[in-house]
Amino acid sequence: MSRRRTDSYFATWQEAQAVCQKAGISRCVDYKAKYRSIDPRLVSNPNNYYSDWPGWSTFLGRTKYKHFYDTWQEASAVCQRMGIENSAAYEHCYKDIDARLPSNPNCIYDDWPGWDVFLNRAGKSHYSTWRRASKACYRLRIKTVSDYVKHRELDPALPANPEEYYSQWPGWEIFLGKLTEKNILPLELASALCWESGIGTRAEYKFLYNHVSHQLPASPERYYGRDWPGWKKFLFGAMSAVYATWQEAAEICRQAGFQNQVDYFSNYRKTDIRLPCHPEVYYTDWPGWDVFLGRKKREAYQTWQEASAAVVSAGIKSCYQYAKQYKQLDSRLPSNPRQRYDDWPGWDTFFGRRPNDYYQTWQEAGKVCVAMGVRNQIDYFDRHKAIDKRLPSTPMAYYKDWPGWDLFLGHLRRDFYKTLQEASLAAIRGGITDEVDYSKRYKTLDSRLPGAPNTKYKKDWVSWLEFLGKPAKKVFYPTLAEAQIAVIKLGINNYTSYIAHYRNDPKLHSNPKKFYQDWPGWDIFLGKRPVSYYPTLAEAKLVAMELKTKSKTDYLLKCNQDIRLHRYPMRFYPDWPGWKVFLGKK
Repeated sequence: MSRRRTDSYFATWQEAQAVCQKAGISRCVDYKAKYRSIDPRLVSNPNNYYSDWPGWSTFLGRTKYKHFYDTWQEASAVCQRMGIENSAAYEHCYKDIDARLPSNPNCIYDDWPGWDVFLNRAGKSHYSTWRRASKACYRLRIKTVSDYVKHRELDPALPANPEEYYSQWPGWEIFLGKLTEKNILPLELASALCWESGIGTRAEYKFLYNHVSHQLPASPERYYGRDWPGWKKFLFGAMSAVYATWQEAAEICRQAGFQNQVDYFSNYRKTDIRLPCHPEVYYTDWPGWDVFLGRKKREAYQTWQEASAAVVSAGIKSCYQYAKQYKQLDSRLPSNPRQRYDDWPGWDTFFGRRPNDYYQTWQEAGKVCVAMGVRNQIDYFDRHKAIDKRLPSTPMAYYKDWPGWDLFLGHLRRDFYKTLQEASLAAIRGGITDEVDYSKRYKTLDSRLPGAPNTKYKKDWVSWLEFLGKPAKKVFYPTLAEAQIAVIKLGINNYTSYIAHYRNDPKLHSNPKKFYQDWPGWDIFLGKRPVSYYPTLAEAKLVAMELKTKSKTDYLLKCNQDIRLHRYPMRFYPDWPGWKVFLGKK
């Protein structure tokens, strides 16, 4: 593929900027997704292409976010200190950790190094072979695919999708130690097993592997590597014995008197071992079953009586059976006889069954239901056969003028409960347990219950717990100090650990930052820093200079050496003079 000439791009970033702003592009992510469709002269990475690149904020006409960290190194130090391990965890919690962390650091920082470097994961790699990964699973006592998904992160060298990562994937059974490689058949024997089992497609192979034989690899094309001959040769193992052309195989079928596809599948192996199990797959120039079996293609039966006679003689008794077998039974049978024949008599007559003498009107059927005390739709489905054989199984489909279940069962249509309290009492009496249970049962339980009570009674609505008479939500620690003591007792030392273990104490809130108005920050909350920082800027400056701090980044790395140094002095001290003055550069 030829590469575009560089002179086909905009010469300056200002020209590219004008086009982007006119198109309404305001984010780096939007630029990456749409730049090709906006103008072919836009380059994919303008931050690398233009030597005088001003930054994404200026380029896209945004006010520069002054509250973000100036460099990715500063943001990285915060993430590493808080135990962020991957981009998903970062996206989930960056707002709660530090307001100066951007949502998309890969777009904010022009010298973005990649997530591995940013989160200090550089150098970590996956196991080179599936056998090494399998041994790691054994050490971690991972026995099922579900266990692997849940506990894979205990060993960062385990890939997320090993079945795709390893070229010679043996299957989960071998990978997790349920079977050994000795159980897997060599290529020739595996091919012979497929041939003997009548396997002709990849889908049938998967079924054989999953339900019949674990001597086969899950992905033979990857397991056998260089020896793999291709699916066609593998599935038709005795390929040298199979008829080379469909014409030769067709001649044998005609001599054997095969009438249809079902007849072929039932008898081909007894007739001649050189007949393939799936000729429609094996022969690339397959002509179709009619030509293959020497049948003349015929038109559909002209009357439903003729079609019915063919169906009855074949023993077809249901619509499902007909739809599944009509092609193999007789090529003259239409796919949808109900639409094909204008004088269609109904499926009962078509299948040669005596039609049920159902009640002709819903009113007659309804009277029987009312007399027998049928309460609702579910009650009808459970009892209609025992009550009266003349009741149809699906009256709403049988009667064209179906009025609805309320009128059919003699229920007067009633309005919804006027107040939330009345509806709540009805739901509680009916034993509704939660919102999902309510949505499933409210119609059959009481016709006066609305489908969405939280919308119907919006003014008085509090919560589902109160509506269903459930106990109030759990009580959290009322003060930050109590929650802090509980966190320290649990040994939680970073944000990630808190999210993973706060449920061990039911009184800990999932988001303490929002719950407590006097939130001091994660460091103090987790007991990492005392509240007593140096009270004056001069004292903090003196200590910073004694630590030989050279830059802002250097300060962020060294401030941990003195617990009284505030990590963000520019916020803490109102008389902040700037980093150069603070570090003694001026």
